[in-house]
Amino acid sequence: DDQSIRTQWQKTLKDHGMEVLSLSCGEELLNMNLDISAFTMAIVDFHYENSSLDGFDIVEYLKSQELHNIHLCTGNYDDEAVTNKARALGITSVIAKPLAKDIWKAVT
Repeated sequence: DDQSIRTQWQKTLKDHGMEVLSLSCGEELLNMNLDISAFTMAIVDFHYENSSLDGFDIVEYLKSQELHNIHLCTGNYDDEAVTNKARALGITSVIAKPLAKDIWKAVT
C-alpha cells in the first residue's frame, strides 16, 4: 500500500508486540530470500501501484509457502468478485480501507 498506510500498520502492530515486515509491492516479496515459515500472519493489500501483481497473486504465493493466516486489505471490500475470490482462496478476513479503529482491534 502507500507509505502512510504501511506506516499506520507498522505502528499499530508493533504497539501490539508484533514484528513487522512492510513491503511496497509483491515483486519485493518474491525477490527476497525469506523464510515464510517464520511468519504467523500476513496482511496483504489488494492493489499495488507500479506492480504487475495484485493481492491475490501474493496470497497464492504465501499459501504455496504454507502461510495460511492471511488478511486481505482493500478498498474493494464490498465488491462481490473480490470477496468471492478471497473466500475461495481461504483468506482469513477481508479488511476494509480506510481502516476503522475496531478493525485494528480485530486484527491485533
